[in-house]
Amino acid sequence: MTGPNWLLFNQLRNGALDLVVGRMPEKDAAAGVTFQQLYIEDVVLVCRLGHAILKQETPEKHIADHTLILPPGGAVISQTVERYLASIGLPGMRGAFETVALPVGRKIVGMSDALWFISRGVVVDELAAGSLRTVELASPLLSGPVGISFATSSPISVARSVFATCLQNTVAMGALTNPRDRKPATPRRLLGQHVHRPHSVQAAIHLDVDPLHPCAVRAGKKRDDGGALFGGAGPADTTDVCR
Repeated sequence: MTGPNWLLFNQLRNGALDLVVGRMPEKDAAAGVTFQQLYIEDVVLVCRLGHAILKQETPEKHIADHTLILPPGGAVISQTVERYLASIGLPGMRGAFETVALPVGRKIVGMSDALWFISRGVVVDELAAGSLRTVELASPLLSGPVGISFATSSPISVARSVFATCLQNTVAMGALTNPRDRKPATPRRLLGQHVHRPHSVQAAIHLDVDPLHPCAVRAGKKRDDGGALFGGAGPADTTDVCR
């Protein structure tokens, strides 16, 4: 499932979710939550092909000249973008639109001169295809950790631990990088992997969602013989992640 950051972390603390995969929560959402980093992801400023700002040597000085699409206040990247804008002399800057939804942001950017601050993982395929371009800002303030969050008070769970280890090993082994197009790690690609582990344990992960928010995961595993290993319902059981 996906949802606003406050909702996912409230459900995590209440025990409705086993873990959340996404950006590290801000201070107000981090109470009672333990975070384990997987990788670093940046927020990017994207525009249409041929946008005038791409020709500027210092594009950050021209951001205010264009319509902005910013993340809504409840989005996990909202404060990251606010801090960056304040650092370039635009504190309190408001966007004409607020969204982290790919279909909405992509449409507005594609048909106008609007600029969109969004996590790279959301638009990674559009950037690889060349339908969107990144405005080079080169600011460390736009980078942040992505990882696994779980409730500090939650009981020890073998299923959750195995699933988390699968994700960590996938990142460590570089299994998220396509050797042909060098696509970076994103929550969507991370959770879309079929990760094999010793003792014939497989995380059968299916992703059918636009990863616009952190992905909330209830982990399950199955044995190769079809039996349920952890939290399974039987031979047909697999884990539907973020659906």
